[in-house]
Amino acid sequence: MPFEDRRTARGSKARESKDRVTLTLCRNATGNHKVPVTMTGKAAQRMCFQREGNASPLPYFSQKLAWTDASVFKRWFEEEFVPAIQARTAHHVYLIMDNLGCHCSISHSQVTIIELPPNTTAVYQPLKAGIIVLLKSRYKKRLLHRVVCNLETLL
Repeated sequence: MPFEDRRTARGSKARESKDRVTLTLCRNATGNHKVPVTMTGKAAQRMCFQREGNASPLPYFSQKLAWTDASVFKRWFEEEFVPAIQARTAHHVYLIMDNLGCHCSISHSQVTIIELPPNTTAVYQPLKAGIIVLLKSRYKKRLLHRVVCNLETLL
């Protein structure tokens, strides 16, 4: 095997990309109200969104490891979740979340946060049951469709 092929062989560091994003999904129990999906990445401003006409289609937050930490969660809660809820209803709402420690520092008069017990997120949280799988499959399908449609220009 030539040296160039070994660098891209399965399991090598060259193939293990560290470019990641975290998507924050939030829906009501019936699925008829969807809070806009937000994206958290490493870069303060992603290069792909810098050119004119290439604005991010999703609200974007940055964090060193592309995780949802306390500051990102607080910004999401105040800038995305609360306005989306207030635009939809004046009633009190309950936000069911995993047991991440940064959730307990957030409060709002219209929202009560319910944290699930440890290791039960996949069992009790509906997003884990199928919505995330559906989102991933739609993303892959659209990505492959774009690649196939652009094959002529790529070759």
